Amino acid sequence: MEPSLQPGDAGLSDAETPAEPHPPRKRYAGFAVAAIITAFVALFFEGRLPPLNIAAAVLALIGLRQIRRDPLRYKGRAFCWLAVALAIVVATLAALVEPSLAT
Repeated sequence: MEPSLQPGDAGLSDAETPAEPHPPRKRYAGFAVAAIITAFVALFFEGRLPPLNIAAAVLALIGLRQIRRDPLRYKGRAFCWLAVALAIVVATLAALVEPSLAT
């Protein structure tokens, strides 16, 4: 019966044993990317489509939740907050610029 081999038994010292592989790289959360793209599309349409502003904000909130649940896997918190801020600014400017319906 052959004894089991340990890392030090193969002729390598403990310092020479191969290290564990690197942890997986963080990637941008899909909802964060979708939120920032939607916010920029809403900006392109100059606030004429309010559902786009709402969609950007909702996607950003879902992205923040996704990042909070798995912070070792996802990044993109700044994208989410930028999308929320951009949606608010576009909605505010659209409300200020549009003529009132009472005239």
